[in-house]
Amino acid sequence: MTRDTVLGRDGGIALDADLAGYSYLRVDHASDLYFLGSAPQGQKPHMLLHRLDGDLAMHEVMPWDAPGEAVHRLDAPSSSSVLVGDDLVRAYCAYDPDGVRTILVERCRLRAGGAMWSHPVDAAVGALAAWPAAGCVVLSLTDGTLCALDAATGGLLYHEPFTLDGQPTIVTALAVHDEAIALGTSDGQLSIFALR
Repeated sequence: MTRDTVLGRDGGIALDADLAGYSYLRVDHASDLYFLGSAPQGQKPHMLLHRLDGDLAMHEVMPWDAPGEAVHRLDAPSSSSVLVGDDLVRAYCAYDPDGVRTILVERCRLRAGGAMWSHPVDAAVGALAAWPAAGCVVLSLTDGTLCALDAATGGLLYHEPFTLDGQPTIVTALAVHDEAIALGTSDGQLSIFALR
């Protein structure tokens, strides 16, 4: 039998339990822990998002599966997720019954359920960050593209191959503070940009 351990702020064991195959999901800006878990076999949705609160109580948050008949399975996200207000922005791969893959970035209502917007992308998402000062969500794709989506509508604000000193590189990490954004790249460089 597998055991899952949650450590408290003091480094001690806060929870030692069998979470029945749950997998941890990184959600930036969240005060609770989130997990993806499979529903009982044959039941829809296939995957559920759960939250473990500060009292170590487990709560079902939302179905992870996308609505509609065309999508029968969703894999875990290709990157971390992030909270934007009370909503979750996630990246995931959807597969139709013929095995055709679509990669989507989607803003979901955690409390009411359902997608507010969904935006397809051409490659896996390597990093994802909310940038409130710019009113957008920034994402890097593993094909070297850097994108910005309007946080409210999902509209495309920016979509360009990322270069430093004229050389293409892949953004592997994003961090935001107020009007500044830091980008770490696959060639070991760190760049900081600011809104003007």
